[in-house]
Amino acid sequence: MLRLSAALPAAGRPHTVLPLSGATRLVTQEETAAHPLVPERDFLRKSLGR
Repeated sequence: MLRLSAALPAAGRPHTVLPLSGATRLVTQEETAAHPLVPERDFLRKSLGR
């Protein structure tokens, strides 16, 4: 995450990151649990303009 966070501004791409200290990857929302990579995909698409 840190490398991506540094690379995006270097490439002229704005981005948003909210690191959560001590957070786990435990998913509690049913929709997110069914498709766990969707939020990551959407974030990357938005950040990279694709």
